[in-house]
Amino acid sequence: HHNDTTLVRSMRNKGLVVEPLKDFHKDEVRILGESLGIPQDLVYRHPFPGPGLAIRVICQDEAYISDMFTQTNMILGTIATYYTCVQTGNAAVKLIQDCTSQLEQEFLLSFTGSISLSA
Repeated sequence: HHNDTTLVRSMRNKGLVVEPLKDFHKDEVRILGESLGIPQDLVYRHPFPGPGLAIRVICQDEAYISDMFTQTNMILGTIATYYTCVQTGNAAVKLIQDCTSQLEQEFLLSFTGSISLSA
């Protein structure tokens, strides 16, 4: 990927870069940006605001690898593929249901069921 520089790889290996949606493609990032209400001039700007600009989170001083890191990545993956997880009976769905409203769950079902996202 063109944003995967030596510096970024080095920082990622140290746990200093968190990229929960790094595998999203441009069209998926645009769909997500539109659904979140991000202004169109940002969603459709050039150069494209893909994972490197829109998703990557640079940590401050310490690596973000804590006891919760694996669980956080699993939860983000469940959210991104919520419709499929519900359909397949993925146990992680309960974590999402326990902390979201019925309206939010319905939105996740509708959104992730209408487009193809991968995390």
